[in-house]
Amino acid sequence: MLPQHVRKTFCGGLFILTLCGILTACDGSETPSVSLDFDSASAQYVKVDSGKRIRFSLAANAGADERLWFYFRVQSSTPISPQFVIENASEAHQHNWDVVRPVFSSDGKSWVKTEPDGAELETSLLSRLIAKLQGRRPGFRFQSPITASDFWVAYSYPYSNQELSRYLASIETDPRVNFSSLGQSAQGRPIRKIDIAAPPGNRATDLQDIWIICREHPGETPAAFVLEGLVDAILDKSADSDLLSSFRFHIVPMLNVDGVAEGNYYRNTEGIDIAQDWKTFQSVETRALHEAMHEGLESLNVALVVNLHSANAPRSHFFLKTPPNRLLVELAEIQDRLFESGSAAHAQLQATETVELWDFPEITGNYLSEHYGVYCLYLESNYSIGADGSVVTQDSLRDLGAALSQIIAAILVET
Repeated sequence: MLPQHVRKTFCGGLFILTLCGILTACDGSETPSVSLDFDSASAQYVKVDSGKRIRFSLAANAGADERLWFYFRVQSSTPISPQFVIENASEAHQHNWDVVRPVFSSDGKSWVKTEPDGAELETSLLSRLIAKLQGRRPGFRFQSPITASDFWVAYSYPYSNQELSRYLASIETDPRVNFSSLGQSAQGRPIRKIDIAAPPGNRATDLQDIWIICREHPGETPAAFVLEGLVDAILDKSADSDLLSSFRFHIVPMLNVDGVAEGNYYRNTEGIDIAQDWKTFQSVETRALHEAMHEGLESLNVALVVNLHSANAPRSHFFLKTPPNRLLVELAEIQDRLFESGSAAHAQLQATETVELWDFPEITGNYLSEHYGVYCLYLESNYSIGADGSVVTQDSLRDLGAALSQIIAAILVET
């Protein structure tokens, strides 16, 4: 059964059950329809005022109030370029609306960001008065940069199970790549795993493991493009003499697979933040990952764990610094060296004004360092703006992933 917000659309504040995909305005004229019946879609309380304005709210996940991600489809009988208003922008998990530029696509593949002057908070006296009269707080509004009769709109570049399948198909013929799964999610989806290792003649006999984890938080889609760039760099033939000569990679490209499919932002479908589930192991996802890593962790064969996330913090792309009290001396040294190596690795990355990881023992990186003496490198890629002020694109995120492989190689290969 589809989630409740998928099975209903709105018209002038009234529920309209959509049976044929066409929404009829309350005055009898045809008006655009909004669909959420696809992978990763999310929005709630959608109000289609007309072909000129569509209002909606950010949906919260089960068991929590974090909300940020949205993604839906708009269809109309004629080409339109509407304005959108997020009515509960003040309730978002991350604010920084001054840099947020939602993305649009007419084919579901190529995406364009809203123009800078087409996105703003409703801060004028008139807009605030209108919001008050409508019984809501001022929202965030943005204009479609394209004119089309059928298009998609999202908070940032979407990366669903479909996009992951496309990417995996592009690397499946490489003999160094092997696909498997950690098991099944709570809803029965495979939690996919990529193993990468050089041929026996091109590597050491005692390979160490590097684990890469992505999408603990399903709505943090920029991290997925960083992962693509990182994997492509690892598979670069010239890299065989560097990372692949000494390390074997285990990559989980989409840990929170159910959360991604359901359009969640922060949690899995059971309301668990699996990035903070390394103490009680309540979630299927964390238990499966821990079990897969356990042998290597117990045998001290894991050299590094990389954990990819995304944020709209003003520091742009940045590393998260593990609290010093959570690290052994040698791990603190590795962290310092990684940060130093990253300081000039990519124009959109800054590694000097670091943000400290929350000092909770159940967070993935804190748990791994405390229980196994393994360092977890966190990279937060920005949804919108890089450290140099340039706009984040899918390609710039992939380039960031390639730069991350060079940072890791500079430290671990020398070590």
